[in-house]
Parts: sequence; structure tokens; C-alpha cells
Amino acid sequence: MVRRSLRSGVGTLVALSALSLSGPASAQNPEENPRGGHGESCRARVDCVEGLVCVDNRCLKPGEDPPSAPPPPSAGGSKADLYDNEVPWRGSRLGIYYLLTPPLGGTLKSVETGHSVGIETTSRLFGQLRYRATFGYAMMPNAQISSGQPAAVHGMRADMLSLGYTFTAAHSSSVRFGIEPVLNLINLETYFPDRGSFFVFSSGWSIAAILGFGDGHGYLSIEPIGMDFRWLIAGSGIPTTADVGVQWRGRVSVGVAF
Repeated sequence: MVRRSLRSGVGTLVALSALSLSGPASAQNPEENPRGGHGESCRARVDCVEGLVCVDNRCLKPGEDPPSAPPPPSAGGSKADLYDNEVPWRGSRLGIYYLLTPPLGGTLKSVETGHSVGIETTSRLFGQLRYRATFGYAMMPNAQISSGQPAAVHGMRADMLSLGYTFTAAHSSSVRFGIEPVLNLINLETYFPDRGSFFVFSSGWSIAAILGFGDGHGYLSIEPIGMDFRWLIAGSGIPTTADVGVQWRGRVSVGVAF
């Protein structure tokens, strides 16, 4: 009787010990290794909840494509930053020009259309604001009467102080196109008739369409719209006259930029 009770007591102790060892372990496993939900990280299929598979270390639905990786950061910044920081036009230009100035009206207008051809130089002041100066040959046909016959008058023209600002309309790595309003503050024409000389002072404005090519190293500028306002004529043999004369201004230039 005593032996039977001892055996049953030992069996009860063994059973309780086994339950105490297995019970906590089985209760801790779900907490220590919880399965991942949709979109969560995983290493194998068993790491995901039922119905999901592990693809590219993510718990996804069967047949679902993994999400694309974010693009790596660019050393030069965003596309907007690159555009804002880019200077599409080179700072300086050197070229040749042709200028046509048909008379429109006023006391000081020329007798006939004037012509000028020469060189121009342009330098950046800041941003896209540029200073431009030109110097060249000038001619007015039929401006002088010698022995009763009309004759051309020859001389020089200098646009000494002009300011232009370039607005970029479109550009790529090799071609640029822009609009460039120009303000001509002081222009000087000097002519040498048969006797003496005379000077014509004027100011004006123009609007140019400019094309940059060859990675910006070449340019072509066309100014179909513009005006010169003559405000003073002085010289030897003629009275000094301060008044107004209006000339239309058409111009084209081409050259190199650097």
C-alpha cells in the first residue's frame, strides 16, 4: 500500500516537472519569433504569416511583385537643383555684326538707310546681364551732294554703352535658344564728307533672338525689332542741332562665346 502511494506520488512529481518545463517554452515561442505581416521583413517563408511568402526579404502575397528600390541620391542634387544652378550661356562673346538703320521720321533722321559692319564684344556683369560694345565702319548713301550729284558719306560707328539680358527659352547640352532685350544708351556715328566732319549721337533699344550652338561656343543673334533715337548732331560746317530723329534698327551678328 505504501509502495503504491509512493509510486503514484513520484509519477505526479515527474508529470508536474515536465509540464513546468514544456509549458513556458511553448508559451514563449510565439512572442520571441512573431511572424511578419504584409510588407514586413523576412528571411524565409516561415517568417511570414500564413498566406504570405518571403520575396526579396519582404512578406508579400503570392505573385505580388516586390517594391522597387528608391533611386540612389545624386551627388549633384535634384533635377531642379541642377537646372537652377546651371548657367546655359557663356559669359563673353566676340563676333561681327551688320546693322541696318532705315529712317522713320523726325528732324534728325538720316536722308537714306544707313549701314554699318564691324566687331562686337560682350561681357557678363552678373547673372545673365551683359555689357556690349561695338565698333565698325558706317556709311550713308546719297547723304552728300558733290558737284550736283548725290554721294555716299563714309565714317565710323560705335555703340559705346549697351546692356542686354538673356532669357533662356530652351536649351540642351549643345544648343541654346533665348530672347535678349538690349538697351543702347550711347551710340556715336562719325562721318567725313568732302569738308570737315560731323557727329551723330543717339540712343535706342532692340530685341534679339539668340541661338547658341556647339556646346555654347558659337552664337547667332538676330535683332529684327528695334529703334535708334537721334538726339544731337554737331560738327564742322553745320549748326549744332538738338532734336529727335527716329531710325528703325535691324541687326544680325555671329561669333564665338567663351
